[in-house]
Amino acid sequence: MGTFFVERYWPGVTDDLFQAAITRLEEAINASRASGVAVRHLGSTLVLDEESVFCVFDAVDQDAVIELNERADFAFDRLLPAYLSREKETQS
Repeated sequence: MGTFFVERYWPGVTDDLFQAAITRLEEAINASRASGVAVRHLGSTLVLDEESVFCVFDAVDQDAVIELNERADFAFDRLLPAYLSREKETQS
């Protein structure tokens, strides 16, 4: 599995459009899982002032992320392999 960062520049994006796209993305993930392709959506960020959406995925390869986004009808501008730093749990 690898981590992939997806950049989307979306003029006119609103919170409602963003939420609808994330719903389509989650539906596409469920369909992909049913067909045996493992992709995890680790999170997405909407930056309204920049009309941008950034998403992070874990997937077997870049092609799986491309297929997922096409299935969700969620256009993107760039897809990059990335490293995601995860917080370590601290003990109190």
